[in-house]
Amino acid sequence: MYSIRELGLLDQGQDGVFENIVKLAHQTLGAPVALVSVIDDANERQVFKARRADASRGLLGAHLMESWYTPLSHSLCNEVRIRDRSLIVQDMARDPSFRHHPAVTEYGVLAYIGAPIHGPANDPIGAVCAMDNCVRIWSEKDRSNIETLADLCSQQVLLRAALQTIKRIA
Repeated sequence: MYSIRELGLLDQGQDGVFENIVKLAHQTLGAPVALVSVIDDANERQVFKARRADASRGLLGAHLMESWYTPLSHSLCNEVRIRDRSLIVQDMARDPSFRHHPAVTEYGVLAYIGAPIHGPANDPIGAVCAMDNCVRIWSEKDRSNIETLADLCSQQVLLRAALQTIKRIA
């Protein structure tokens, strides 16, 4: 199987398909931040394949517009990858599992919804997510939307793996 590096998932810069998925996440969930990220374990970081952030909505948005990655210690999407299931938190500051997380204490994230992106071996490699710096009640429709968007990302990753296989055979 192909690594996320071989599939070009660690390359920086805009990626049209993932940009469109983030645009849909931003529009359908109405949160100021939406991301498609993959986890680069070798370098202990989360890499953004696509991002939308309203920089006027606090430190989180400003940081995301400055960098294409964050350390794994600051990654909520890594929590999604580790759990290999959707993560929905309405008030992170009150959640004992997350109240001391650097994304909360340093970037001001209060609400998070994310779903895993799977690689060619069906292993979780990242997440699609939306975040807010306000407490937010995520609905069942929100959960369905983020999971559908994560499935679209997973399908894109599978297409990239298939193209790599075709290139190797040709």
